[in-house]
Amino acid sequence: DAVRYEVDKRAEKGQFLMTGSATPNHKGIMHSGAGRIAKIKMRPMSLYESGDSSGVVSLCDILEGTVKASLTGEVDLRHLLDLIVRGGWPGDLDIPMGQAELLPGEYLNAVIDDDVFRIDGVKRDTRKIRLLLKSLARNESTTATNKKLKNDIKEIDDEDINIDTVAEYLDIFKSKGIDIEEVM
Repeated sequence: DAVRYEVDKRAEKGQFLMTGSATPNHKGIMHSGAGRIAKIKMRPMSLYESGDSSGVVSLCDILEGTVKASLTGEVDLRHLLDLIVRGGWPGDLDIPMGQAELLPGEYLNAVIDDDVFRIDGVKRDTRKIRLLLKSLARNESTTATNKKLKNDIKEIDDEDINIDTVAEYLDIFKSKGIDIEEVM
């Protein structure tokens, strides 16, 4: 509401850049921001953008079939694993690896323990949400139906979960704007 008020008062475009993934309590919010606030999808930096790659080999060239074979230097598997865990969020580029490896788990904990409840005030089984996320991770490179996810949880984690609950939890993540493939 405060941003909407200032936008209307100043009558100028491009005044504010709001970031974050908070789920506000909608009590007291008077305006959605429609016509004044645009949402954009932010992506993490590429290895080239973060300075961790020379850019000699480009995805664009690969997709266009114009890539030329070239030596890129020694590849250290441990360093590649660290880059994967750290990710490409600008604020994480210079933090020690010990801290960087905590962030993805803490992000998931915040979403599961806080944001999921705030969506509609319904308390859900966070243990089953975590099991569903693990199943999604195990099925990352497949087309997994809700039934396959349910069966996977039963087979691997020895836990029953209703197929309707699987669908409900997946819908919660979609409504929160969380792209499960990006998080996992």
